[in-house]
Amino acid sequence: GCLGMVRQKNDESRTGYSKRELLKLIRIKLAGRAAEIVFAKEAEEGLTTGASNDLETATDIAAEIISRFGMEEGFLAVLPMEMMMKSSMAPQYYAKLNSIMQREMDETIAVIRENRNKVEALADALLDRSRLDTDEMRKIIAEG
Repeated sequence: GCLGMVRQKNDESRTGYSKRELLKLIRIKLAGRAAEIVFAKEAEEGLTTGASNDLETATDIAAEIISRFGMEEGFLAVLPMEMMMKSSMAPQYYAKLNSIMQREMDETIAVIRENRNKVEALADALLDRSRLDTDEMRKIIAEG
């Protein structure tokens, strides 16, 4: 019932993530919308609602970087995001949250544009087979 998805392996023994890893997770979540921007928007087909859940998850991760993990300079106080957004500091929190999301979206779009031929090869393979496992994806990317 979805337009596409990436299933990631969970490492249940894992106890923590670095900021770099969290930003990588945000970029993974933003990849669908970034691909729409690169492919559909450039073709004047527009954006869809398909990326809404991924955008929400990416926003949640960015909010946790700020509010739960204290990983952003100037935002060391750890408070629930709901409290932060109701405080007098809400405009600063929102600006920082949007800044993280925009920076990571820009990076994701750049990666997709740089690797457009590989993305197109993956899309063609998915149209042919519906599913690709990790090895199949690696092979297509290496050949692209």
